[in-house]
Amino acid sequence: MTQKQRQSQRKVAEDLFSKLIKARDQWCQRCGTPEWPQAAHVISRSYRAVAFEPNNAMQLCRSCHKWQTEHPLEGVDFFREQLGSAFYDELEYRAKRGAAVGFRVDYKTLIPDLRRRLEATAA
Repeated sequence: MTQKQRQSQRKVAEDLFSKLIKARDQWCQRCGTPEWPQAAHVISRSYRAVAFEPNNAMQLCRSCHKWQTEHPLEGVDFFREQLGSAFYDELEYRAKRGAAVGFRVDYKTLIPDLRRRLEATAA
């Protein structure tokens, strides 16, 4: 697979993932507004091992997502409170472990799985 094809598949997966998080959460998990929805990653999506893990994201409005990005330490506190410290620590461990072993996303499996999950959420 060429790099261009892989980038195209990543874009499809990211769009599906964002729709899945928005369909699941339906409002900002920080302030409660349904306006300006964005899927915010708990652990950065640059850590591919957890980038498409639904429990590694939640819907935030544009303002709260900006706050979380500009205040990363407070953002970690917020996510720990929302998810529980043990689960947050597990996500962090999986992210670091994936980075250490050179984790690569299998888009051929991921994209159909995200489509199924999105359909199930919409039903």
